[in-house]
Amino acid sequence: PLAAQYGLSAKAIQDIVAASVGGQNVGQILQGDRRFDFEIRLEDQQRTIQNLAQLPIQLPNGGLIQLQDVAKVERTSGLNQVGRENGKRRVIITANVEGRDLGSFVQELRTTLAKEQLPAGYWLEYGGQFENLASAAARMKIVVPLALALIFILL
Repeated sequence: PLAAQYGLSAKAIQDIVAASVGGQNVGQILQGDRRFDFEIRLEDQQRTIQNLAQLPIQLPNGGLIQLQDVAKVERTSGLNQVGRENGKRRVIITANVEGRDLGSFVQELRTTLAKEQLPAGYWLEYGGQFENLASAAARMKIVVPLALALIFILL
């Protein structure tokens, strides 16, 4: 392969592209008693096929080439990552919700997805922060009435 002629491995190139698009943790920032991961990656508007093709790749001898010099850069459709859980294929889709509350976003998402017919063997699960929110809401349905009953008994 062409990359090997430059002294590069496919993994080294893949790591550079993955860091540029998905980000790479380069440390932590301390703010008071809180820690935040510090990641670097290309800005959204720079993550185009044309810009990725021109992504600089450092050679072992210190020189630079562009990604397009060692790889064909094009957009194709396909699964990003397919994992398995209990022997079944699993694809995780993530979303960052900004500017509105998580509960109403998931409710709107459920309403929209309810209109779609999933093929046999497919299912949806909502996790992450929403799973924590749902768990907290379920606990509140038990704790609040119990607390009110306890207050009523004590009075």
